Amino acid sequence: MTTIKKKLLFISAGKNDLVVLNVSKPVAPSQVDFYGGPSNELGTWGVSLYENNIYLAYICAFVPFSSKWTGVKILRWSVNAKQ
Repeated sequence: MTTIKKKLLFISAGKNDLVVLNVSKPVAPSQVDFYGGPSNELGTWGVSLYENNIYLAYICAFVPFSSKWTGVKILRWSVNAKQ
């Protein structure tokens, strides 16, 4: 049996802040993890990954969804934790 190593995609997902997908099988991606959610009243507009840090960019806006904070959050990511 062969083992498929996870290939992860980090997505700025608006009201869900961040969604992490396993895209090792591109025809059937699966959600591995997420951060935030609609109830926190924040919305991301960009994401960047450098070493073990994920940078989420937020802006205060009303269109296409409302967000009540502007700034950058830094999340620490451990690749081994989700594999």
